[in-house]
Order: sequence, then structure tokens, then C-alpha cells
Amino acid sequence: MLEAAAAFDAVVAEFYEGWFRYHPDRALELGFPVSGRLLPPQEDDDRAALRGWIEALILGLDEIAFTALDADRQLDYELLVGAARIEHQESLTRDWRWLDPLHFLPVAEIDRLTLDPMRALDGALPQLLEQVPEHLRQAQAQLRETAAALSAPLVRVAAAEAASGCCYLRHLARSTWLRDHARAPHRLQNLAESAADALTGFGHLLTTELANRARGEPGCGSTHLQLRLRYLHCIDCDPEILGDSIAGMLRATEGELSRLTDDLNQDAVSGSEAPTAPPARLQQYRERADELAAQLTASGLVTLPDAPLRIDLRPTCAGPRRAHTDYLPAADGTGTLYLSAGDLGTESDARIRDRCLVKGWGGSHLLAYADAARARRLPRRLANAVSLTGGWHLYLTDRLGRTGVHAGDQHHWTLIARRDCLRRAELDLGLHTGRIDSAQALARLRSHGIPETTAEAAFACIVLAPGDALAAVLGWRLLEAARTQQEARDGTGFAERAFHDRLVSQGPIPLALALRYGLGQPLWQSAADMVFGA
Repeated sequence: MLEAAAAFDAVVAEFYEGWFRYHPDRALELGFPVSGRLLPPQEDDDRAALRGWIEALILGLDEIAFTALDADRQLDYELLVGAARIEHQESLTRDWRWLDPLHFLPVAEIDRLTLDPMRALDGALPQLLEQVPEHLRQAQAQLRETAAALSAPLVRVAAAEAASGCCYLRHLARSTWLRDHARAPHRLQNLAESAADALTGFGHLLTTELANRARGEPGCGSTHLQLRLRYLHCIDCDPEILGDSIAGMLRATEGELSRLTDDLNQDAVSGSEAPTAPPARLQQYRERADELAAQLTASGLVTLPDAPLRIDLRPTCAGPRRAHTDYLPAADGTGTLYLSAGDLGTESDARIRDRCLVKGWGGSHLLAYADAARARRLPRRLANAVSLTGGWHLYLTDRLGRTGVHAGDQHHWTLIARRDCLRRAELDLGLHTGRIDSAQALARLRSHGIPETTAEAAFACIVLAPGDALAAVLGWRLLEAARTQQEARDGTGFAERAFHDRLVSQGPIPLALALRYGLGQPLWQSAADMVFGA
């Protein structure tokens, strides 16, 4: 066992050291030191080298005796194999350079670095800003060659994000925060202005040239959707059979929401409040987070980690709309929920509580620190955990409603959130299996009362992460089924807190693995049979 463990650890260390050179954006996101290029390479030679690197990883993993590994390494092994197989497949069939103009935008990486000023402002951030103009010049050449394959709504969303990112960088360049924290603020200001100019040029190309030439349909196809479910989410099912089930859950949720709306005073659930000054709103977030922590503890649903949760403002207030960090765990054992000025508007109290739950004590913070040693293992930090995070949120809010913690307007908000998740899953399934096209997907989003620009942004999220919205809903159903099976087996001895603690203690990983490694293969198989049929 020791020999197999050492061989696996060596493969992991060697692979990620190389892999981060091709994905420096992910290294920055995770706080790893990066030198040289800080933005993803676009050249064909680099892409071919990455494919070869992944093929070597798969061969290396095949030589390791899986059964000789301990449980934690077996889980990491499965994560690594799944991620490698899907990335290799997508490098052959779904090259982001040709399909995704949003992927070229570097704003998320810049935003992440501003949250770590001691490390970044005089090191990685100026280096990254300096690389942006050339990166975007290469991007424009790539996109011109394949304009017809692009999706027109994605081009429009990318243009809007480029404009938003330009405003963000200009604000950053002129902010007192930058002058107060950087040793060489004038150099950073000049670099930020140059990067903003490059974003303006990129957006101009998208708007004036590419938008009119874009004719592509962005669905990935049923076969590839099934591969993503299998390798990224560890859910092996045929997506073609899921349509009726998703539609039935949506009808049931809409019916429950309609009945609750009739029973409640509409003023209490409208979500409108008088504007509140940012300091008071920030304090309101902190109070709601503390209140939720106390309620979760009292409910007996889950054991909260002994890790402080901070809620703070971002260093700049004109951040990009989509590409920013919400929650960030730190090496010192704390986590921070970051808010921008846009978050401190006129949200309802129910919306504030929900955000504090999802990104705080009941969601991101819980999964990061329920067992910090496991959660910080590298394959888990890079895993796609939406089946657990999305499914857990839907499941937990339902449990809170049953315990009486969420009632009235909060339960109303919970049902709205569930309905929206189901709608996204339905669109995810329809678009990527070819049942609907882009125009029909956007028409459905608009029919839900979503404004045009917001509808296109929601559409982009579904396009760029095939299967994620679907996996969140499937995760919820699998969680419900696993609980039903465990209660039936344990009878009066069923311990709800222990059930949940075992589930979340593996870190943010695919739900299927959390169930298998936290609660056992028989329980996972029984839950899967209930949801997908034996």
C-alpha cells in the first residue's frame, strides 16, 4: 500500500506542476505561485503538448494499483482520471479558442489577485496586466478565423463583459485603494489603462465584425453531455431519459409556489425594500450570517466547522458583472464572503439570508472546512462539485423549511430558487441534446420575465458548462433518495446530523463520490436506482 501511495502522490505532484503551465488561470485562482505566462496559451503547439501531457497522465495512472490505495487517494484517483479524460476529449472536439469568446477575458484572474494584495500587487498583478494586450490580440486573430462557428448570443455577452471589464480596470487604475496598497501604483495604473484599452478593442471587434458573422449553434450534443455527466459529475446515465422527470419536478414546484403565493401577503414576498446605506447593508449581511450559524446549529442538521467566516467588501466597487470571486478560503483557516457595491442594493432579507447560506455556513464555507485537510487536497480543489454544491443547497433549504427555520417569505424565496434551478436544468438538457436551439432557449428565458441582456448572460452560463445545471438538480434528487434509503435501513436509529456530516466531510467533490466514499457503495447504488431506475 505504501508503494502505491507514493507512486500516486508522485504522479499527482508531477502532473499538476506541468498542468498549471497550461492553466495558469486556475493556478492563480487557487493561490499557487506562477511564473512566466499567466494567461492560458493559445498556440496549437501548446494545445498539442497539453494533450500529450494528459495522455501520459492517464497511462501513468493505469500503472498504479487502485485497490492498494487508501480511501482518500482512491477518491482523488477517480477525480483525476475523470478530469483528464474529459479534458482530453474536449481538446479534440470542443476547442474553447474557437467556440468561447468569453474564455479570452482575463478579468476574473485580475479580480482574484486584488483580493490578495500582499502577494499580488507588486508581483503577479502587474505581470498579468502587462500580458493582457498581446493575449487579446492573439484572441482576435483566433476568433476572426472561426467567426461563423461562434454563437451570436455568446458574442454579445462577451462584448458586454469586455465593456464591464474595461470599466472595472479603469476604476481600479484610479482607485485610492491601489495607491494605498501598491509600492509602484503609477506603473500599475498605466498597465491597467493599457489592459482596459485592449479590452475596448476586443469588444469593438466582437460588436462590429464578429456578431454579424456568428452563426453557430452552441449545444454540445447528447453524446458529449453524457460524457461530461460521467467524467465530471460521476453520474453515468443517458441524458435523453431525463426530460420527463425534470419537467415533472418543475410542474410540482410551480404548483407549490403558486399555492404559497396565494396564501402569503404579496407585500411580504415582493422582495422590495427601501435603499440602505452600504455600511448598514454590510452589517445586515454579517448579522444574517451569524443568525444562520446559530439556526443551523440548533436545527441539528449539520455540524458547523470551527472556522471563522468573514464578510467584507471588495477593494474596488465597480467590479465585473460575472467574472468575480464570491467566496475565498484562506490558508489561515478562515473564509471570506466578498460583496461588491452591487450586492449592497435593495435585496430582500430573504435574498440576503440565501446568499449567506449558499456561500457561507450552509454551503461554500461548510464544504471548505468541514474537513479542511481533505477539502484542500489538490484534485478536490479542482473538481467540478456542482452536483454536490447545487444539490446540497436545494436539499438543505428544503430541510430547513421542514424544521421551521425557513418559513413564510424565506420559504417563498426557496421555492423561487428551486424553480429557477429546474428551469436552467431543463434548458441545459434541451439545448445540449438538440431538442431546442439558441433562439428557443432565449425565448424561454425571456418568457420567464428575464430582461434581454440578463437572459443572454444566463444562456451563456448554460452553454459554457454543459451538464452543470442538470447535475445540480440530479444531485438534489440523489440526496433525497440517499436519505430515504438510509432512513429505511436505520429506522428509529437514523441520525440526521451524522448522515449530513459524512456527506460534506469529503470536501467540494461530485456528489456521487461524496455518497460512495462518505456513506458507502450500497447506499449510492440504491439512490441511483431510485432516481434513474434499476
